[in-house]
Amino acid sequence: MHKSIESELAALRDELGASPLASAFSGIHHVFYHVEPGEGISLMKDINTKTNYKLTGIFVHKKSGSVHYLMNLAGNPIGIIIEENKEIQLKYPRLIGLAFKVNDLDFTKNVLKNFKVPFAEHAMGIVSQVIPGLNDRFAYVNGEGFDWFYSTEYDQKTIENDYRAAPSKYFDQIGGIDHIAYRIRLDGVKTAAKNLMQLTGFQFSDCYTIGAENAETMVFRWGDNKPAIVASYGWEKSAVVWQYVEKYGSRVHHTAFYTNDVLDVVDFQMKQQVQFTTEKMIGSKDRGILQIFTTPSPYSHEITEYIERFHGFTGFFDKVNVGDLMKSTKAFNE
Repeated sequence: MHKSIESELAALRDELGASPLASAFSGIHHVFYHVEPGEGISLMKDINTKTNYKLTGIFVHKKSGSVHYLMNLAGNPIGIIIEENKEIQLKYPRLIGLAFKVNDLDFTKNVLKNFKVPFAEHAMGIVSQVIPGLNDRFAYVNGEGFDWFYSTEYDQKTIENDYRAAPSKYFDQIGGIDHIAYRIRLDGVKTAAKNLMQLTGFQFSDCYTIGAENAETMVFRWGDNKPAIVASYGWEKSAVVWQYVEKYGSRVHHTAFYTNDVLDVVDFQMKQQVQFTTEKMIGSKDRGILQIFTTPSPYSHEITEYIERFHGFTGFFDKVNVGDLMKSTKAFNE
């Protein structure tokens, strides 16, 4: 069994100290997907089928012709943006970036320059190049809304169809994003951790070791706020996580949504033909957590997780759950 690197990550956190962005940082603004032209509607419908997020706008960038689908959850500040862009070459469509709220873009630019992180300026704000270790981009937005879509750079399309899933009390039980989970290369773990702690307000919290799966998961939190960011890595080639990364590269593996009554929601979703990686819920109320994975989306190769906690439990897994969850995804590496 491999030794946990929790102490090394804790030492790295203590060595780095507070993020230079901490004073300007106020959480995640939106998550950002890139897909091929014509695939945006399909991914949007898929997200709508599995969550309570709704399509609130379709926007076309006048200069590039890229199409953007904006999805929001009532009462929740974090949005979802799907971009169709023929100029972007992806082996697999996927969540490709996290956008953060900051109160000072000029200050943020200086922080990125100090860390030699290349970035470009857009109507939205600032977008970095790919962040080593995570293989995603970071964006920074000054403000709560999505005002740039209503500028002269974009045309707004009329939403001619009602793409929403049929209304149901069960969708109302599915809340906002609970955590965003990466699977990353073992040799990129410390780089990923360092970049998360320096370029966001998130700080390393702790690790979950999954000996049976030769893997470990590190957790990053922004205080007690949601969502958290977690990242798993496999220690050898036999590990499910290692095999996943060999096929897909470092990337977001799943996005978890907090669910107020997970048993009823999953029962409803199964009746709607939503597919899951296991037939039964993982965990127990007595242990403080219930959770389950859907099978990967054909439009983003990403899994959706439903999660509910009990008795004041604040974690993202327990020692039994995390191994069972990883094991349940093995067939989808092939």
